[in-house]
Amino acid sequence: MKQKNNVVFLGCNYSNMKVKRLFDRLKVDWQSKYPLRVELIDKQPAPGAVDKWQQITRAIDEASLVVLDVSAFKPNVVLELGYALATKPYDQIVITFDERKPRTGQAPKWMLSDIPHLNEVRYKRVPVLRAALDEHLVKVPSAERFAEVRAAAGEDQAGNAISAAILEACREMIKRGSLAGQQLAALAVTHRADPIAVQRLLREKKLAKKQRGPGDRWIPVDEV
Repeated sequence: MKQKNNVVFLGCNYSNMKVKRLFDRLKVDWQSKYPLRVELIDKQPAPGAVDKWQQITRAIDEASLVVLDVSAFKPNVVLELGYALATKPYDQIVITFDERKPRTGQAPKWMLSDIPHLNEVRYKRVPVLRAALDEHLVKVPSAERFAEVRAAAGEDQAGNAISAAILEACREMIKRGSLAGQQLAALAVTHRADPIAVQRLLREKKLAKKQRGPGDRWIPVDEV
């Protein structure tokens, strides 16, 4: 499965509602601010004939950043971590771990001391975890490239219009797979942005490109 530059995978133990609620918020926030698809596989059955493990491994394969919360070391998350370690570069994996002592019992112990070179975030408060994960988001190429778009476009009214048009265009391409050139131009006009400037920055910052073959269609750039 080909890795994509605009996919993030979030995995956690769903009985840990503190982390699950944070990951739910991250999915919404990150997708609203960056041209990303954030995969957070919920408990419900996978659609169609695809089983849950196939759905999970495909999402991990496609991801440029894999975040796994291994607090309590539940089997499902440890299994996902093992798969990610076997298939992904280590710098694309972030392991998070809650060090807070539960109301009953001893404080949890970190059990991955044999692989200290991995990216890890140890936390006791959710805001600390949130801040650390926001920093790790720069590992995702499309997030980094969109930051470059915003810097190149500028922070005045015209620049903000271009950035907003590019973000919506990328979202549509991620959702649909492609976007017609006429639709891209219309989207830019809706945001009161220059269509030529929008196309230029999409190409220059490697967020999208024209699809080969007949027709005028734009597709996301998947190379990492």
